[in-house]
Order: sequence, then structure tokens, then C-alpha cells
Amino acid sequence: MKNLLTRAENLREKWIEHRRCLHKNAEVGFDLPNTLAYVEKTLLSLGYQPQKCGKAGLVVTIGNPKNKPIILLRADMDALPIKEQSGE
Repeated sequence: MKNLLTRAENLREKWIEHRRCLHKNAEVGFDLPNTLAYVEKTLLSLGYQPQKCGKAGLVVTIGNPKNKPIILLRADMDALPIKEQSGE
């Protein structure tokens, strides 16, 4: 478990960079061509094989589902049509 936490801490700055990039280039609703491309490119660079799903989604299988438990993680990629108040 400690190894997993260390690996996560080492990736912290990169994930902050991803979040900031997506927030600065927010897309609304199902019209997400740039967001979808960004996430897909990032997943490919990590060695995953994302598959398109629905109007604006991606599915990725991590590990071998025959040998390990399967965990489902769902995240919205679209933005809300509001003005950011955080100063970023």
C-alpha cells in the first residue's frame, strides 16, 4: 500500500497539470472533441487502449479481468456553463 501511495505522490504535479489544462479548455455537454482527444491521448501515453463509448465517453480496461477484481470508475468530462470564481 505504501508503494502505491508513493507512486501516486510522484504523479501529483502531472495530474494537477492535466486538471488545469482541462479547466482552461472546458467544453460543455456532449460536444467534447478536444477534451475527449486529450483524455484519449493521455491514456494511450500511459499504455492503455481506450475505446470510445456513447456520444462522448471512453472505456479502458486496466489489468486482466480474468485474474483480478474489476473496479469501475466513472467521471464526467463536460464542464458546467459557469464562470470560474477560484481565480485560476
